[in-house]
Amino acid sequence: MSDTKDHQYDNIRTTEDERTKTIEEICKGDDWEKKQALISHIEAIQDDVRGEIKQRINQRDSFAIQYLVSVGAVITAVLSTNLDVSIYFLLVAPLLAIFYSTQILYSYSMTDKISKYIIDKLDKPLEKILGTEEWESYSWRTKQKTKTRSTGIRKDFFRGAMWVITLLCLGAVIGYISITGAWEIWNIILVVLASALELRLCLKIENSLYKKK
Repeated sequence: MSDTKDHQYDNIRTTEDERTKTIEEICKGDDWEKKQALISHIEAIQDDVRGEIKQRINQRDSFAIQYLVSVGAVITAVLSTNLDVSIYFLLVAPLLAIFYSTQILYSYSMTDKISKYIIDKLDKPLEKILGTEEWESYSWRTKQKTKTRSTGIRKDFFRGAMWVITLLCLGAVIGYISITGAWEIWNIILVVLASALELRLCLKIENSLYKKK
């Protein structure tokens, strides 16, 4: 099985190397008909992948709105009713925060990969042929030069919100039960299980989306 996978990887790598070599030859050559065909092909791919980025941004905005509304609704419902019963519904808020944060952070991860693909695979051939700098390359170079992290700040906001909501809600439930002295076997089990599950999910998201590669 391992040999088969290695062979498949070698084939993919060889195909990619050949494709890169062909593009390089077209860019350096004098055949403008081939260059025009390459430009048209690259622009068609750019339209597709940029369309996917737009779709992911719209989806992300929708998730962000749902995120705020759902978590806000849970907290409002808890505070507006008898806390002796409703306080346990705060354990639902971290699950909502984890779910929506995962969707949003994964979307950011995918758009970053798509942008990197545009810069590495699409912009470079166009820049060699046309002698101009494409927008994604210019934006990336400018961010690296000025140390701008606007997208990173937005990602960190949702990452932080996931942890803050989870820890605050768990702390509020534990604190309320401790103050009222309402510890019983069933709510001990409930709080322990909820805490273990929600903290484990948060850590899993951290490891999968932010681990060093």
